[in-house]
Amino acid sequence: MTSPTASYRHSERGSALTITIAILAGLLIIGAVVAALYYILTPPPSSAGRVVSIDVFPIQNTTGGGVIAGGISGQPETFNEVMVLANVQLKNTAKVPIRIFDLDSYLYIPNSDTYEDGAASHKDFERVFLAYPQLKSKEAPPLRRDITLQPGQQVTGQLLFHYPITLLQWKHRTKLHFVINWKHQNNLVLHLKGKATSSGWEH
Repeated sequence: MTSPTASYRHSERGSALTITIAILAGLLIIGAVVAALYYILTPPPSSAGRVVSIDVFPIQNTTGGGVIAGGISGQPETFNEVMVLANVQLKNTAKVPIRIFDLDSYLYIPNSDTYEDGAASHKDFERVFLAYPQLKSKEAPPLRRDITLQPGQQVTGQLLFHYPITLLQWKHRTKLHFVINWKHQNNLVLHLKGKATSSGWEH
């Protein structure tokens, strides 16, 4: 014969279990509703893209030196820089035309600052390849900021960035990504995967 106390305890445990199940079921329903709303309200990506290839050129410039005022010899100064040529491919996956607003890059190096640089304009492209003819073999049509992609259209172009770092710092980078800023659309972020080729020369 079951005592009244044991029966009460059994009933109490059953009620607690029922409440727990009800709470979990409620949370699952709420989670499903939130996920459905997020899927419905979040617009699909307007673009897709990839980094086709990338080339890295370390540059070392020396300035100063010689005789300055008063017959004192000046000490030359050396400046290091890494220039990055990236060929990227973009595609409009939206149902409306999309227009490029800006092109940026973010380079992350341990124990250092984050380096942000905007892509060189098509006019700067001409100046760079004139100043550094060694780059000519890697030159490709630049990706312009003023282009509009029609629905389904795909385009390939070159981005040019430069960072005030050494080649050694570049090799120790942790992340690098390019950001395609669309006008009135979500940004497209292209992450660098794998190791970039490197053409070493000095100027």
